Order: sequence, then C-alpha cells, then structure tokens
Amino acid sequence: MKCFCFDLDGTLYRGDEPAEYAAELVSLLQKRNIPYAAVTNCPMRAPEETAARLEKMGIPMPAERVISSGMTAARVLAERGEKSVYVVGSPALKKECESRGLLVSQSASAVLIGFDKGITYEDMDTACRLAMDGARLYCTNTDPVIPQGGRLIPHTGAIAAFAEYAVKKRCIYIGKPEKYMMQDCMRIFAAQGAHAEKSEIYVVGDRADTDMAFARNCGVNGCMVLTGTGTRKEAIDAGIPQEYIFQNLARLKERLLEN
Repeated sequence: MKCFCFDLDGTLYRGDEPAEYAAELVSLLQKRNIPYAAVTNCPMRAPEETAARLEKMGIPMPAERVISSGMTAARVLAERGEKSVYVVGSPALKKECESRGLLVSQSASAVLIGFDKGITYEDMDTACRLAMDGARLYCTNTDPVIPQGGRLIPHTGAIAAFAEYAVKKRCIYIGKPEKYMMQDCMRIFAAQGAHAEKSEIYVVGDRADTDMAFARNCGVNGCMVLTGTGTRKEAIDAGIPQEYIFQNLARLKERLLEN
C-alpha cells in the first residue's frame, strides 16, 4: 500500500493559501483510506494549530497525523536520556519538551534551538553560555531561510549558525533532511493500518535540499512538486527521476493514484 509524507509550506499550501489541487488530493487519499501524514520542519506550532490551519484551507489533516521537527526533537532528546533542556524557541516547542518529561530550565544539560520571532540576544547568550559549559547543542532543523511575504526571512538554521560560530560546537540537527522524522511517519502509518515497506513510501515536497534529501537519506521515494521554492534543475541535480518531478499536485495524482 502506498503511503504519503507531505511537506507543508510550498507543497500543500503557500502562505495562507492552499496549493493548487492540495485539498482535492488529500481528500482523495482520505476517501480511499490511503495512509498519509504531514511532515514539517517548522518547529513553532502545535499539531492542533497546524491541523486547524489546514482545515480552514479545506485540507483534511487530523492533528495526530502532523509531525513537526519540534515534536521529533523532543522525542529524540528524551530517548537520548536528556533530563533538562534550555529551549530557544516558541511556547509550543517548550510544551513539546515538557510533554516528553524534559525539564525546561535555564540551567540545563542540553540546549534546543528552534524558531520564534521573539528570540532575543539574552536567549542566545544563555544558550551559548550553557553550551560553552558543556551542554549538548541540538537544533530542530537546518533551514537558514524560509519564504514569507514574497521574500526570504532568516529561520532556525541561521539562529543555530550564530550559536555554532560562538561556541565552536556543531548542533545535532533533527528535522529534514535527517532521518529522525521518518520514525514518526512510520508510527502514523501503522496507526492507519499500514506497515509499509520503504518502496511504498513517497515523500512529497518542494525542496531538493530538505524534502528530497530526506527521502534519499531514508531510502524511500522522493516526489518533487514545482509549487514552492524548488526548481526542476535542482530536482534533476539532486538525482530525482524525471517521472517523479511534477508541475503540481494534480500531475502527481495522475501518476501515482490513477495508474
């Protein structure tokens, strides 16, 4: 049985508008009981908030099928035996850490860098001080910039670079293109009754450096849609077969669901 992991921004929506054919495609998957999940590098929002945002766009996405880099980061830290963490990021990211039994503290043994527009110099100063004192340094995702309002704005990867440069220590990155989030995808597919082989899993996204690299690192199929920031040349340079490069989600539906 085919299973689908969808990127969000640039794939299922652009800004506050659904991508063309996104609602139709996901509704068809739901109708046919084909397993699917949303996998986003954005660590800011709780799954319920993301699901509600998609619902307003007509895209059916239950909260339990939403995976963020923040959710996965909290799981990874807990599984690695971290007990306390200093979070540079949103209230939702802090809540994810607490839900995993981690103590969110300013005197922690680990630092987790996420994203929030309210991050201050004092936040970064504390993070760097802890890292210099031996705290392990984690980051939710590598993205240095994201598109917003017709331009690129600095994002999590740029904030992490600040800390890495200051403390001369590399972050452990969690989100795409690293493999950690695939474990959460498999759990969601299993909850939908599918115990998928890698050959049956399709990662659908608009970026070669995150989405398609994630698919490659996990040994699953990558389908690049040209609805966001990525280009056909980037897809070809990344080794994506021509038959898995789609102008939009309607073409993907024709290729993977109607043949």
